[in-house]
Amino acid sequence: MLAALAALAAAPGSRAAEWRFSPTVEVGVMSDSNLRLDEDEGRARVEGGFASGRFEVRAATPLAQLSIVPRVEATYFPASEDHDEDYVNGGATVLWVRRWRTGASRFQADYDDSSTITGNRPDADRPDEGGLGEPDQQGDSGSLAVRNRMRTVYLRETLQFNVSDRDALELSAGFFDRRFDRQSVDEDVSFTALSGSLGWARQVSERSILGIRARVLRFDPELIPVVTTHVGAEAEWRYRVSERVESYVRAGASRASFDVSGGPGRPDRNAFVGGAGGSWQLRVSRVFLDLTRTIDPNSAGVTVERTQARFRLDRDFSPRARGSLAVRFIADDGAEGFNERRYVVASVGAEWRFTRAWSVAGRFDHRWQDYELTPGSASSNAVRLWLTFQPRREAGGGGLVD
Repeated sequence: MLAALAALAAAPGSRAAEWRFSPTVEVGVMSDSNLRLDEDEGRARVEGGFASGRFEVRAATPLAQLSIVPRVEATYFPASEDHDEDYVNGGATVLWVRRWRTGASRFQADYDDSSTITGNRPDADRPDEGGLGEPDQQGDSGSLAVRNRMRTVYLRETLQFNVSDRDALELSAGFFDRRFDRQSVDEDVSFTALSGSLGWARQVSERSILGIRARVLRFDPELIPVVTTHVGAEAEWRYRVSERVESYVRAGASRASFDVSGGPGRPDRNAFVGGAGGSWQLRVSRVFLDLTRTIDPNSAGVTVERTQARFRLDRDFSPRARGSLAVRFIADDGAEGFNERRYVVASVGAEWRFTRAWSVAGRFDHRWQDYELTPGSASSNAVRLWLTFQPRREAGGGGLVD
């Protein structure tokens, strides 16, 4: 992939590109009342420091944009009994968007090497991940009790071809691979998932687009001798007033078939998929609300029917101060015998920027998780206070709950 990116940077069309380096470095303190969301009395309560960095390199031409973002995060808990909870995470994201006279494309590649403490549980909602109707944080089983590490590779290519002034053909293909240092059935299972879609969209008015789409997903886990294939179809209506105001409604169905090796077969399973939501950019506020039901790969070793609600409110109180509120609810359901999961995370944060490059911020997170086949539930409260150095900050650069 690095060779391909180097070839892109050296291509004639990219020589006139405007390159920009935008680092973001954070250093602060944190505490968490139940870091691993344990349901019993052996809870890991930690206090210590953390540091993180994102180092974005961006190039732009009138018809293309390339973004490369290496990232790193580390914690230090000084109490001797908490040293085992320290973690160092790293990764990188590449985003390449191209446009031409009759179409457009979007390629995303992501590599992540992290502790399951962070990689196996979603945040409230990070502004740079996912969009309306397309939540990006997938694959998490919520299993945090065992100290483990995971490596994830995610690739996705989306193409759009304009057949006429009103009609467009849409194609996408995805590759999702996750590997654990130690595997455990129903908790940390390595897997590979392949996905694809084929759709047709028609602009029925100046602001409205109607579309139909067929999807396929093939899920192949280790440890579990079952390969699952999902085939589905959906229809979508999207209403866009401008880049600041957008909404959509989606509905469809998916059918799962199971290829079992060395055991009795399983009956096919049908599921509803869909979504509805909106995004509104106001003068000093941004509101994001999205409800989806999707078929997702999962580290439990199976695919799940995930019902998910995401809400985020960002508000500028002044040119130097702003606040954010975000909530994410997840309900994972599956075939008979699956340990159904309910998960909620809510975050509230505030930031004060005392110079153009420096700011101080704080955030409070509350998490709650419950499994159907376990007797209790787990919750945690976490607080973070940090100092941020961001010399190339752009106006309106995202919320605090990321």
